Amino acid sequence: MKCPICGSEKIQPANTGENIGGFIGAAIGALHGAKAGAPHGFFLAASGALLGAISGGLSGYVAGAALGSIIDSEFLDNLECQNCTHKFNTTLDFPDFTRHPKAS
Repeated sequence: MKCPICGSEKIQPANTGENIGGFIGAAIGALHGAKAGAPHGFFLAASGALLGAISGGLSGYVAGAALGSIIDSEFLDNLECQNCTHKFNTTLDFPDFTRHPKAS
């Protein structure tokens, strides 16, 4: 894979949607897990809230990161050229500016 602007092969995924989705999912999952786990504590309500927050945060992170990964691949410019810092997406058809049209 090459950068459509400079032709460099030094390409890194940005994963912006995956990172943000995972963070938001973990935060919301932890809050809901703590709220749901508090009345069902083994010894104290705090232990149930802690276990609920951990399990809710983990499942929320997984769901949020999965959704963010879909958003990355379909909507966001998920790839970044390390040479010229251009961000682009592979699902869009970009013209190849590195070759002359009559060179083939």
